[in-house]
Amino acid sequence: MTLWRSGPAPAPGAWLLAGLIGWVWSVPFGLLLWLVAVGLGRLVPELALMPMAAALFLLFAPAFSWVGLLIALPMAVGAARRGLFGPGSAALIGAVAGGLAAWALGGTSEVMTAVFGVITLLIVRAVLTRAAR
Repeated sequence: MTLWRSGPAPAPGAWLLAGLIGWVWSVPFGLLLWLVAVGLGRLVPELALMPMAAALFLLFAPAFSWVGLLIALPMAVGAARRGLFGPGSAALIGAVAGGLAAWALGGTSEVMTAVFGVITLLIVRAVLTRAAR
């Protein structure tokens, strides 16, 4: 396997699990950042604003990230069937899907959602790779 190539295509059940994890991965990180913001807020309230903003973004991301997954997963499955779902491919598909989702939803930064899409598809790929073992 290389940056662009992958092993055999995962089973459909593995895709379902990976998609679900990709959909909700941000929630635990959002909760952790929220706890950090609460702790900082007790010491210096001004310092709590940035982690709280990031926490809210991550906590509410699943409400919108399904759109990006709906765009990305068919491309990812197609790439995996051809043996082209390496980390570089996953990042590229995630960036494209994130940008398209931002365009479809409107009112959000294409760059931010593209980065979020890259992270999400790399997590999906990691879950699929782990499930194949």
